[in-house]
Amino acid sequence: MSNEQIGPWRTAANGHLTKDANGDAKTDPLRWRLLDDRGRQTWHYLESDEELAKWPQSVADKYFLGLPTELPELPAAKSPLQGAANGLEFFSKLQLPPGNWGCEYGGPMFLLPGIIITYYVTNTPIPPEYATEIIRYLFARQNPDDGGWGLHIEGHSSVFGTTLNYVTLRLVGAGEDDPRMIKARGLLHKFGGAIYGPHWAKFWLSVLGVMEWDCVNPVPPELWLLPDWVPFAPWRWWIHIRQVYLPMSYLWSKKFTHPLTPLTRQLRQELYVQPYDSINFAAHRNSIHEADNYYPKTWLLNSLNSVLVNVWNPYLRLPSIVKRAEEWAWELIRMEDENTDYSGLAPVSNPMNMVACYLHDGPDSYSVRRHRERLHDYMWMKDEGMLVNGTNGVQVWDTAFITQSIVVAGFADDPKWRPMLTKALEFLEDHQLRENVPDQEKCYRQHRKGAWPFSNKDQGYTVSDCTAEGLRSTIQLQEIYKFPKLISDERLKDSVDCLLLMQNPSGGYSEYEITRGSKMLEWLNAAEVFGGIMISYDHPECTTASITALSLFSKFYPDYRADEIKVAKEKAVQFMKRIQRPDGSWYGSWGICFTYAAMFTLESLASVGETYETSDNSRRGCDFLLSKQMEDGGWGESYLSSETHIYTHHEKSQVVHTAWACLALMEAGYPHKEPLRKGMKLLMSRQQPNGEWLQEAIEGVFNQSCSILLPLTMNSASQGEKALANSDIPSAIRFFTQALIELPRAPSYYIKRATAHSRLKSADGGPDSPAALRDAEIALALARERGKRELILSAQMRRGVALFQLERYGDAAFVFKTIQDKTGGDQEPQDRSASVQSAMANAGAGGRTPKNGYEQELPIWILKTKGKLSKLEEGDEKATVTVAEYPSDIRIPTEKDLKKELEALDSGKKGVEESANSGTQGSTGSREKRDDGATDDYKAPVPSASPAAKMSSAPAQSNVRHEFYQSHDSVVVTLYAKGVPKESVDVDLKDDSISLQFPLSTGAEYAFNLDPLFAPIDTSASKVTVMSTKIEISLRKKTPGQKWSALEASATAPKLSSLQSAQDAAPSAKAPAAAAAAPVYPTSSRHGAKDWDKLASTLTGKKKSSKTKNKNATKPRGSDEAGNESDGADSVDSDAGGADPVDSFFKKLYANADPDTRRAMIKSFTESQGTALSTNWSEVEKGKVDVRPPSE
Repeated sequence: MSNEQIGPWRTAANGHLTKDANGDAKTDPLRWRLLDDRGRQTWHYLESDEELAKWPQSVADKYFLGLPTELPELPAAKSPLQGAANGLEFFSKLQLPPGNWGCEYGGPMFLLPGIIITYYVTNTPIPPEYATEIIRYLFARQNPDDGGWGLHIEGHSSVFGTTLNYVTLRLVGAGEDDPRMIKARGLLHKFGGAIYGPHWAKFWLSVLGVMEWDCVNPVPPELWLLPDWVPFAPWRWWIHIRQVYLPMSYLWSKKFTHPLTPLTRQLRQELYVQPYDSINFAAHRNSIHEADNYYPKTWLLNSLNSVLVNVWNPYLRLPSIVKRAEEWAWELIRMEDENTDYSGLAPVSNPMNMVACYLHDGPDSYSVRRHRERLHDYMWMKDEGMLVNGTNGVQVWDTAFITQSIVVAGFADDPKWRPMLTKALEFLEDHQLRENVPDQEKCYRQHRKGAWPFSNKDQGYTVSDCTAEGLRSTIQLQEIYKFPKLISDERLKDSVDCLLLMQNPSGGYSEYEITRGSKMLEWLNAAEVFGGIMISYDHPECTTASITALSLFSKFYPDYRADEIKVAKEKAVQFMKRIQRPDGSWYGSWGICFTYAAMFTLESLASVGETYETSDNSRRGCDFLLSKQMEDGGWGESYLSSETHIYTHHEKSQVVHTAWACLALMEAGYPHKEPLRKGMKLLMSRQQPNGEWLQEAIEGVFNQSCSILLPLTMNSASQGEKALANSDIPSAIRFFTQALIELPRAPSYYIKRATAHSRLKSADGGPDSPAALRDAEIALALARERGKRELILSAQMRRGVALFQLERYGDAAFVFKTIQDKTGGDQEPQDRSASVQSAMANAGAGGRTPKNGYEQELPIWILKTKGKLSKLEEGDEKATVTVAEYPSDIRIPTEKDLKKELEALDSGKKGVEESANSGTQGSTGSREKRDDGATDDYKAPVPSASPAAKMSSAPAQSNVRHEFYQSHDSVVVTLYAKGVPKESVDVDLKDDSISLQFPLSTGAEYAFNLDPLFAPIDTSASKVTVMSTKIEISLRKKTPGQKWSALEASATAPKLSSLQSAQDAAPSAKAPAAAAAAPVYPTSSRHGAKDWDKLASTLTGKKKSSKTKNKNATKPRGSDEAGNESDGADSVDSDAGGADPVDSFFKKLYANADPDTRRAMIKSFTESQGTALSTNWSEVEKGKVDVRPPSE
C-alpha cells in the first residue's frame, strides 16, 4: 500500500486491523462512533482502549454499521397499527442526542473521488481509517461482471465512474496489480481510456495532473462578468450547477495542476491505451463514450466551445479581463464559504472550493484548515466501508417526516413518546434559519429567513419542501398536540413569508430558488451525464408540500396573509392539474418516481378539499396507482422510471413504494379497502421481529439519471461474492438465491449462481451441472432481454462449462464456438505451451488490458472439449449437437419460485428447487403438451433407464441428490428424497443391476437405475430402506475387499469381478518405465531442479487407473474413471470461473516473479516449445534453449 499521503495510525495497535472476506484490511467496527454535534455529523475511530471505555457504542452506531443492534424481538403485529407501533419502538432507538435522526444518503459514485483528489492535491493527509474503509467500499461497489463503476450504485459501468473510482483506489493505497484493479483497468481501456470521460471527470484528472487541460472544454470565469440581463448569465443557473462551475472556472483559468509524483506519473500510464506523451489531448475535448453520454452536448454548445478555444482564448482573452474575472469568481467563492461556514452546498462543489482556497490563500490558511475539518461532514461509515453522502446529511428532512409519521399514526399524544418528540421539536427549532445571508443579492442567494434547510443550519440553504415540512411538523406538535411553543408565531409567519416568495409564476415551486432562466439554457448543459440541470425547475413534490403546509397554517392562523395564501394555493393546484399526465400520473423529481409524486400530490389535493369522491384529478391519480399494484399487494417502481420518464415496474414490490402508495390512497379518501388491505399485509409481512424494515432497492433520484440511497443493509449478492471467493460454495448458492429473491430478473446473479453450482466440491456432492445449466440458460434469456453483450457471452460461457461437465461435448463445443465467433477469438492455443505462455503473459500484463473472464477461459475449454471429442468413437451420442445458440421456452422463476428454492436449501437440500413453477425447457427440462397445444406447468423429467443415461444429470433434474460410500463388505448409496411413501417404492435388485422407481412430491416419477453395476452384488444380503428424508440402498459386495471406483460400469466393458482384489493393486504393465528419467531443466531454485512436466501434469492430468474400463461407463458427478474429481469442483475454478489449474498456477508463479525470472520463464518455455521452463536468467540468456522431449 502506498503511504504517500495516508496519515499515520495514532497508537501502536496500527488500527486494530483484520482481514475481510476479500482479504482486504478492515477496521474494527466496534470502534466506530458517530458524533452528532447539534446536527453536525462526523464519524470517529477510537484507536485506544481508553477512548473506547469512555464512549460506548450506541444502538444507532450499531445500526448504521450493520452490527447486531441487540434489540429484543417484539410481539408479532396482528394489525397495521400494531405494526406501526413496533416500527416506532425500533425507530425511537435510533434518535440521536440533539433530537434528529441520521442516515446514509449515498448512491452517487462520483462524490468520493472529488474529496480524495482534493486531499491529495492539497497535501492533506488521508486518515488511515478512511483509506482502509474507502478501499473496502469501492471494491464492494465494483461491478462484478465487468469490473467497473457507474454514475450511481445501480447504474451501468461508465468511463466517469470507472476512471474516478479507479484513481481514488490508487490514491488511497490499492495496488495496480490487484486483480480487481486489473479488471477495472481492462474495462477502462476497452472504453478507450480516460479521454472518453465526461467534462467533470476531465476536470478532476487535470487538477490531479494525470490529464492535460487541453482536454477540458473551456469554463472561462469571464462568464461571471456578464450583466444580469443576459439570458444565460450564471446567476440564472440552477444553484448546484452555479456552485460547481464557479470554482471550476477559477481553477480552469489558473490551469492548476498538482506537481507530478511517482504515483501520478504511474497513473498517466494506467489510464490510457497509448503512451501519455503521444496523446493529442486537445483533439479529445469532445470525446465521450456512449455509456456516459446521457445528455449529449448540443450543436450550439459545441460551436461556443469552438469559438472559445480557437478565437477567444488565443486572441481576445486579454490579461486585464482575465484578472478581473478571476477576482470576481474568487469573491463569490469566498462568500459561499463564509455563508456556509465552509461546509458548502454539496460534496461536488465544496472540494473544488477547497482547492481554490489552497491556490489563492495558501496551504496553511484558515480557509484551507476549515475546509479540511468540514470535509469530514460528508463522510459516512457503514458495513461495506466508507462513502460520501450526497449532502452533509438529511437531518431536518428526516426529522420533520418522522414527527409527521408519528402524528399521522396517532402516537403523538402517547406520553411514552412525548420526550422523543420534544427533542425532535427542539432540533427543528435550533435549525430554522433566522436571518438572510449577508450581501444576499451580491452573491445571488434566495431569501432564507424563516426557512428550514435540508440538512442543518450550517449549510444554510433554503429548500422549499424542507421549509414546508418543518412548518407543518411544528404546527402539528405545537398547535394540535400542545407541545412546548419553542417556535414563536412570528417565526412561523417568517416561514410562510419565505414560502410565498418561492412560488414561480407558473404556480409551481422549485427547491432552492425561484426559476431564473429559460429552459433553453439546457442547450448549454456541459455536464453530459445529467439532464435538466441548468435552471431551477418546478417540482411536484416541492409544490404539493407547500400547498399542504400553507393549508395547515391557515387553519390555525386564518388572518395572516389570507388572500395571498389563497391565491398561492390556487395557482399551485392549477399547476399540479396542468402537469398531470393523461394516465393520471405525475412525474417525481426527487424520489422514485411516479409513486413518490402521487403521494405528495394526492395529499395536497386533499388538503384543499379535492378527494377521490369530489375530484376527477384525484380519482385519476388513484386509478393510476391502483393500476400499478402488483400481485402480492405491494407496489414497486424502478429508478429507470426517472431516466425514461415512463413508469417502470421494479422486479419485486418495495416496502417504501407500497407505503407511499397506501398513504396516497388513504389521503385521497379512496373508498375501497381491499387494495389497502393487501398493501398493509405486504408491509406487515416484511417487518422484522425487532420492528424494523430492511432496506430494499434505491428510492431517491436527482437530475433524472442519478439515484440516491437511504439506509442500506448487507447486500446478499455481495455476501455471495465473498462466499464464492472463499470457496464456501453452498453459502454462495444460498446468498445468490437470496439476491435473486430481491432481484428475480438479474442475469448476473444467475451467472454467479451457475458458477457456484459448477464449483461444488466433492464434500458437498460434487458439481451440480444440471442446476448450473439451468441458471446459465435463464441468465442467457434475461441478458438477451437487456441486450447486454457481455452478460450474454458470460452466460454462454457458463452454459458451455455446464454442458461439458454433463459430458455433452458436442453441445459444449457448439456453445464455445458460438462465443468464439462473437468475440473474434479464432486464435486458440495449439498445445499446452501456448496455454502456459498465455497464462504467464496475462499475469504480467501490468497496464495491458486483461481479458474478460470468458475470453480467458475460452481457449482452455475449447482445448478440453476437443480432447474429449477426439477420444469418442464415431457416432457416440456425446458428440451430438442438440442445442441452439439460444434455448427456447425459458421460463424465468418468480419470486415465489425462488423462495421455494431458498427453503429447499435451508432444509439441507443441495441445488435448485425444481418446483412446479420454475424451470427451463430444452437442455434441462421438458413440458408436457396438452391436447389444446398449450403446455402444463414444468415437470422434472424422469431419467432414462438405459445405460447411456448419465447419473451425473439425474439428481438435479429431479432434485434427488445421491451419494455413496463403501466399506470392506458393502457399498451404501443414499438418495436424498423427502417424504417418499414406503409402499410406493418399486425395487428390483439383481446381481449386476439395481432399479428403483418412486413418486416425487411434485407428482413426477423418479427412476434410479444402475445397469450394469461396477461389480456383482449379493442380492440376498442387499436391502433398500425408506426413511423420512432419504432412501438408503445397501449393496453387499460379492467380492469383499474389492474397491468400487464408481457405481456403474459399461455394458460392454469387462466386469471387474473377473479380476482378483490383489490384481487391482498391481502396477499396470504399461506404466511409464522411464518416469524417473525426466529431463532436468535449468533452475535457480535453492531446492534444486524441478520437473516442470511432472508438475504440470499433476495439475492438469488424471490419474490412470490400472483397471480396464470403457470410457462410456457412467459415473457420479465430479468423478473420472478412477474415481477422482475432474472437470468439476477443482478444474472449474479460478476467478473467472472455469479456468484450467495450470493457468492459475503459472499466473501465480509468474506474477510473483522478478523481471529476470519472468524473462527466463518466457524465453525457456518459448524456445523449447514448452518442454523446458527455467527461472534462472543467468543461464537462459547465454543461448537458445533446446527442445527436450520427455522420455517415453
